[in-house]
Amino acid sequence: MRLYHAIDLPDFESYCKEWALVSRQQLEERHGIKVPFYTDKSDKEKGLYDRCFGNLSHFWKLFWSLDFGTPSAYGLITLVFRTEAFASCSDVAVSTVGANAKDFDLATERLADNAKLGFALAGNTRGEPSSMTEFSTASNSISFDLLDRIIVQPVPLCGTTLRHVVEGMLDKFANGRTRPVVVEEPAAQGRLQHDERFKELLRWAIERKGNLKPWDVEKTLPEPLKEWYGKLKAKGPVAPFCERAFATLKMMHKLSKQNEPGSQGEVAGDANST
Repeated sequence: MRLYHAIDLPDFESYCKEWALVSRQQLEERHGIKVPFYTDKSDKEKGLYDRCFGNLSHFWKLFWSLDFGTPSAYGLITLVFRTEAFASCSDVAVSTVGANAKDFDLATERLADNAKLGFALAGNTRGEPSSMTEFSTASNSISFDLLDRIIVQPVPLCGTTLRHVVEGMLDKFANGRTRPVVVEEPAAQGRLQHDERFKELLRWAIERKGNLKPWDVEKTLPEPLKEWYGKLKAKGPVAPFCERAFATLKMMHKLSKQNEPGSQGEVAGDANST
């Protein structure tokens, strides 16, 4: 079993500085929240802000394998922690209800019954946990030394790739430590329509500059994405995907231009950029 945690590039840089996945509260106190998330306010109200969260399945796997798969709401970079990471965590909670649910209460939603917990972790006939199984811990950091690998989405921009940028950040902040992690793009990106859909989503995020309300998604989607969106069972992640994808694209653009005088402009909406 692995622990998956998706993130955008600006906050990933802060993680690298800590050499750990850290809670939103720790992130805010030490580096500032670079990209606010729609659950930040409710997490504070529910007493969850200083917990580390993750999932027991890889959300992007669904996007690349299903005709109507939903993109991850949490970012284009997925940290994959080894099984040993669980042993380093205190006050572990597993639930099949996400903490973003309006009336979520950790005390009542966490699975304490062994039979129910076993069912949630078994999940399907392949022995994989349910795609909605959420993990959290009172430990407010999980060391990068426990990483198995990092999966980044196939994003080319400004003569570089997200994979190259992530590898560069890891090397920069390793501070003499051997980087024990493989950075990779999805092993199989699926059929051609999946590739084109992903590119259209990135173009759309650039066009919207990450500024999007959930009720505006359908009205602003480019024509090639409308049938896909109309058949999605889970539409909620699409708006936050747009915001977090744009934050990553914008930072990639900034990093590529930081040594070029006068090149601090915004990310252009050129379809050839992705």
